[in-house]
Amino acid sequence: MPRDAQQAVAAAVRELLERRPTNAADPVERALAIALVDKRVHDALVRHLSQGEVFFGVGLLARAQEHVVLSFEFRRLPPEIAFFPPSIAARVNIDAGTVDLVVDPYRGEPLGPVTTSGELFPRGMPARNS
Repeated sequence: MPRDAQQAVAAAVRELLERRPTNAADPVERALAIALVDKRVHDALVRHLSQGEVFFGVGLLARAQEHVVLSFEFRRLPPEIAFFPPSIAARVNIDAGTVDLVVDPYRGEPLGPVTTSGELFPRGMPARNS
């Protein structure tokens, strides 16, 4: 992976953790901090940046009980287009302080309730736009 993408992600993570630690009071901010120190999420962010995609932002897909599901979204630069913008989804268990699941690429599809096989949304947690 290109060094500059790794350095960019590492610098952004350091900056965020200085402002919003993994023990932040807000569960969504805490989930974001937890996700960003997860190696799978970090590697996926670097991979997208290395492919020339532009980081667009983080969105909240769902929140229920101890789970927060975040979407890390990217854009492609012209002349390339993407009808489904490149995204990564991460399901964070804020009580345990861990990332349970990383889906890359994430296309916005509702994936149903969580099972031991690792589906994205816990039981009772609606998918985005449902």
